[in-house]
Amino acid sequence: MSLCLLVGSCVGSPVHRGLTINSKRKEIRRNHKNLLSLKVGMDKSQVTELMGKPNWIASWQWGSVLMYRTGMMDAYSETDLDFTPIIFGLDGKVIGWGHSFYDNEKQKHEAAIPQ
Repeated sequence: MSLCLLVGSCVGSPVHRGLTINSKRKEIRRNHKNLLSLKVGMDKSQVTELMGKPNWIASWQWGSVLMYRTGMMDAYSETDLDFTPIIFGLDGKVIGWGHSFYDNEKQKHEAAIPQ
């Protein structure tokens, strides 16, 4: 009986896939809810208190970005669109969030670099 339980929850099994999907869905719902309370001007500690630990962090010369899961294209793979970026200026305060805002910030600062 215990062997069946172990085999049933192995990576790639329907049980494991279901647990993975349910865990990610819970994270997505929590992040959607918490994003509604996000405000421009919050500092990183306020954001991580509200949102929890980010899925990943990116740093740029002009600021930094915390990425939080807000979508799921597939249970086992990830795309940039599965995550919402929260963008901070050099002062460590939120200046905006979302892919459009992030893309605009990157383009604005890339344009400022002399070629």
